Amino acid sequence: MTEPAGRVTPLSDFTLWKSLYDQWVSEGRPSTVVRGAGANTWVYVQHTSGSDVFDPVVNKDWYDSTSFPRAG
Repeated sequence: MTEPAGRVTPLSDFTLWKSLYDQWVSEGRPSTVVRGAGANTWVYVQHTSGSDVFDPVVNKDWYDSTSFPRAG
């Protein structure tokens, strides 16, 4: 199985991963990490290797998969 496009791991982009990880821990380990007033969102995933990784969220897909009202 291939990994999702844009997955942030310590090996793919350590600086971004560390920043997301630190924010995730400081916020009490929620299921998502949100930045830029929701413009950038990542979902926390525990990889099968045991590593903490973050998958980017496409906001349109996110809203389509929930009951949130559409903007505009």
